[in-house]
Amino acid sequence: MPHIRVECSRNLATMIDLPGLVANLYQAAMETGVFASGSVRAFAVPCDIWATESGPGSGVFIRIEVRVAPGRSEEIRQRIRTTLFETANAILAPVFAEQAAALQVEVTQFDSEFSVSRNTMLAS
Repeated sequence: MPHIRVECSRNLATMIDLPGLVANLYQAAMETGVFASGSVRAFAVPCDIWATESGPGSGVFIRIEVRVAPGRSEEIRQRIRTTLFETANAILAPVFAEQAAALQVEVTQFDSEFSVSRNTMLAS
């Protein structure tokens, strides 16, 4: 069950359509052809407290963590990373044009020995 977690400074929600960013990342992930229908979860976690080079509560940061099941090839993980980075970067272009901002996309694999889930959302 892949997760796309968008951690960001709370102020980002005043600059872009944050639900739209999440929806676009979800769609881009599905269009890679890597994930089964109903398997992806995408969500945002705006942070109320942050500090950047611009000072506490200043600047904008966006960190996108994609957690996938173990066994995906390096090429597939790179494709996921590149696709989601390009999608987010295009949406965030106006933010980067106006102020100090940082974007990071990281693809990690969860440890299947220590993860358990139940999912009735998968397509049959």
